[in-house]
Amino acid sequence: MSPKNGAEVTPPDAVMSFGVTPESDLPTDETPSASDVYGAVCPYVKAFHTREDYERWTTDVAATTVGIPLDDGVPIAAALTATAPAESAE
Repeated sequence: MSPKNGAEVTPPDAVMSFGVTPESDLPTDETPSASDVYGAVCPYVKAFHTREDYERWTTDVAATTVGIPLDDGVPIAAALTATAPAESAE
């Protein structure tokens, strides 16, 4: 168990990616909906066994991503989904 978040991370050096697509059909003067945000972010939130696995994946991904230890990423993902507006349930 992780002392940081209570989640069991196996393997301990697992990595999580967060990313955002560089493409968007939204006008820049509009506030994006929850579904727009999920569509831009969710395809790039992934878990990898190692940082090397993450690095290999990034070579074929058309998004800006960051790899962080899974142990640190789990609470971030939980916080983002816990505060999602009701609109995201559509």
